[in-house]
Amino acid sequence: MAPIWRRNWVDLSSFFAYPAEIRKVIYTTNAIESLNSEIRKSIKKRKIFPHDQSALKVICLAIAIESASEKWTMPLANWRQALNHFMIEYPERMGGY
Repeated sequence: MAPIWRRNWVDLSSFFAYPAEIRKVIYTTNAIESLNSEIRKSIKKRKIFPHDQSALKVICLAIAIESASEKWTMPLANWRQALNHFMIEYPERMGGY
């Protein structure tokens, strides 16, 4: 893990520069990474596909299952605190809230 952190320290350190409330929101709302993780898990289980069409079917099924899951419909914990930090950090972007 440490070599990965060292190689990506610039990006990682900028993430830790945010207050904990904002980091939690950024981390928990990263739906793209979650979807990629589900696709990787689905593909890893099978390892070999007889043809491209079967791999595509597995990917489509993983996307459908991820989309139907309830994990992205739940409200974010501590959203109000994160929103307050966003208003302080980015007042020009948060004018409508």
